[in-house]
This record gives sequence, C-alpha cells and structure tokens, in this order.
Amino acid sequence: MSSIKPMPKTPAARIQQGLTLIESLIAALLLAILFLGLAYVLSRGIVSHRYTVVQSLALQEVRENLQQQGIYDICVDGETAAALTSLPNNVNVAVSCTTSDVTVDLPGLERTLETHELSLATAENSTTESLFGGNGSVLFAEN
Repeated sequence: MSSIKPMPKTPAARIQQGLTLIESLIAALLLAILFLGLAYVLSRGIVSHRYTVVQSLALQEVRENLQQQGIYDICVDGETAAALTSLPNNVNVAVSCTTSDVTVDLPGLERTLETHELSLATAENSTTESLFGGNGSVLFAEN
C-alpha cells in the first residue's frame, strides 16, 4: 500500500491560508453586527407593541366606563370616572369637563344645544411612563 504524503507547503500556500482565516473572521464579525442590529430592531418592536397593547386596554376600559356612566353623568352629575383597573397597575385618571352651548339656526328654526366635552388625562409619574411611554390624554365630545 502506498501512503499519501502531504505536499510541502510553499510560502504562497501559507499566505493563502492566512488570508482565508482573516476573511472568515471578518465574515463572522459582520454576521455578529448584523444579528446585533436585528436583535435591537426586534426589541424596539416588542416595546412598541407593548405600549400599543396597554393603550388599547386603557381605551377599551375608558369606553366601557363611558358606556356605563355616560358623558352627561360624569360632567353634570359629578360622577368620577373609575380608575383603569385592567392594567397591571391601577392608573388614576384626571377628569375635566367643558360645557358649551351650540346654536343651530335653520330657516324657521333656531335651537341652542348644550354639549359636553370630557377630557381624561393620566398623571406624569413612573407608573404611566412605564405603561404608556409617557403622559396621555383623550378627549370625548357629546353631540
């Protein structure tokens, strides 16, 4: 049986092996940078999705409170809007109401209607900062 003997390495072959190693290290570095960028983009997307989900939950609960109490009861009768309790932390909401008169004038008919605007705002604190990404307010108007 004949055995296969390795070919003697020439200086050009040794240089070529070194270049291949450097190319593979650069490729690995570029892939690492690419994956770090993808991880960062994914993390920002997850945070944005979390804020969107929490804001959606808050709006659903505010709508439910408004359907049960109504803008008129909150503004005129002085009932307070309930806290947002479906969130991980209860969030108190500041309520402010504005009442204005709107005059509708048609030929032969003039009517003055009282309208109510309800503004709900969260306080600026660490709880709302972590849940919503900052302070927020919502304006509801009664026709």
